[in-house]
Amino acid sequence: MAERTLFGDVLSEQGTTYALFAQMYATQADQLGLGPASVGERQFRRWKTHGVTSNPGYPATQVLECLFPGYTVEELLKPPHLRARQQPIGEGELDMTARDAAEHAEENASRVLPDMSLDQLESDVRRLAGKYQGTPPSDVFREGRRLLELAQDKLERTQRPRQQARLYHAAGCTAALLSAVAFDLGSTANSATFARTAVIYGENIEHGALQAYAYGVLAYLANWEGAPGEAIRHIEKAKGLTGLGATATTRLAVIEGRAHAHRGDHKSVETVIQRSLDANSQERDDVHDGIGGEFAFPQDRVAMSNATSYLLAGNAAGGEQAAQQALRLLAGMPLAERSSLTSAQAQVDLARALILRGELDGAAEALTPALDLPKERMAAGLLERLAAARRELSHPGLAQARQAVELAERIADSVSLPAARASGGLVAIES
Repeated sequence: MAERTLFGDVLSEQGTTYALFAQMYATQADQLGLGPASVGERQFRRWKTHGVTSNPGYPATQVLECLFPGYTVEELLKPPHLRARQQPIGEGELDMTARDAAEHAEENASRVLPDMSLDQLESDVRRLAGKYQGTPPSDVFREGRRLLELAQDKLERTQRPRQQARLYHAAGCTAALLSAVAFDLGSTANSATFARTAVIYGENIEHGALQAYAYGVLAYLANWEGAPGEAIRHIEKAKGLTGLGATATTRLAVIEGRAHAHRGDHKSVETVIQRSLDANSQERDDVHDGIGGEFAFPQDRVAMSNATSYLLAGNAAGGEQAAQQALRLLAGMPLAERSSLTSAQAQVDLARALILRGELDGAAEALTPALDLPKERMAAGLLERLAAARRELSHPGLAQARQAVELAERIADSVSLPAARASGGLVAIES
């Protein structure tokens, strides 16, 4: 407990409250011709409890020494002599101490939010994650930004640890969603910033699943930038966290497989893809499974992502099989639950596998659903897959074929394709 200063002792004996002292301070400053002057309650408390280590400066020094004649400001802001502190405690000091305690408790008790408002925020985050796949990225970004700002504002308005933990969780999940949407909008730098923000929020509350999702984003961004070694380092950090469910570990395995494919380590690609398919544990976490939506990683998405890794590793047969598996799983879902984006990405990977086999009729048919997707739904991952398909149509043996030229032109006419990346133009993402 902080030691009381001579200033604090004198005021306690006099029964002087902050409100009364603030009035005395302002009046004395005016009488000294020092202009309008005031002292905040926090500063007042610091002066009382030896909370300052240097002279308070102008005009506080002049005002205090006039209010307490016979004392210098240095004496006032230091503990009183032992003899003075051993004097009997008077009723005024007891009253002052009791009032201080009551005021502090009241001030902090007022910084509490209704739990209902936190329930609504968490519900809004779940709703946004749930509609992510069927909503234009720009709309998701605007709503996500609003929710993040709301969570940050609420964090400033409560001191309850339980409420702060819920708000850090909501803010972290929203930042994670914004990292995904920033990538879909083509801004990898901002995607990384949002992902790191989510990691920090997760660290604040020691939430492994939230951090793992964000590290996964950082890993596929590293893949995208042609740095698979960095991607694997992010994955290893995520795998060392506690509280991960089966969905989280499956997603990390998929992203790790993509990194090994970039490195040309075909054996590790096969091993990690098999791990992603074998993860059938019933363990769940409250991000990937509890919120779900964009945080979820269902088997159709696993198969679609693995198809891309196979193709990147040069395994056209594996890519075709995984893409067809993704499409079969999607076809077995109710129409309202199917992700048009996942379906389009799987269709493009199927087309790429067929192009590598020289089956251009089948490739043209497979590409049609993706090329018919509204442009506002064409996220970065789909565009990069289409760019890869177009490049594969220019490979030796196909470049002079009329059908290959026409299909490449059809892709170019339908969408604006991204420039080739450091990865050599092949898809580097997990989604």
